[in-house]
Amino acid sequence: MFNRILVAVDGSRSALKALEKAVGLHFLTGAEIYILCVFKHHSLLEASLSMVRPKQLDLPDDALKEYASEISVHAKTAAIELGVEPEKVRAFVKGGRPSRTIVRFARKRECDLIVIGAQGTNGDSGLLLGSVAQRVSGSAECPTLVV
Repeated sequence: MFNRILVAVDGSRSALKALEKAVGLHFLTGAEIYILCVFKHHSLLEASLSMVRPKQLDLPDDALKEYASEISVHAKTAAIELGVEPEKVRAFVKGGRPSRTIVRFARKRECDLIVIGAQGTNGDSGLLLGSVAQRVSGSAECPTLVV
């Protein structure tokens, strides 16, 4: 049935529900769980500031990447605490446009299912998930379960 399940997380309650659903599917199928947290680059801000300051600003992306890493590690820990064997769950962090990055990751890793929360965090944190659930489900090559 499913060999690899991708769960997109952003720290929201909806993402936690998606993770719980993926864990349940893991117990039914034995599938590996791939946890992915995508952070949005601040390249537009950097481009506009480059006119006054030629040096690139690495701090915003570094801070967002660190935050996304904490979210993905927390989700992996939660999956293990729910009973998933540690070798069956992996956590990843990627930067980019969330919907596009999720779909590309699923294709590259040959995921059989994407599980995503219906409503994610707001745009203020730089992590967009719930707002892209529709785009992911419409463009993914594998089935998408919106929780």
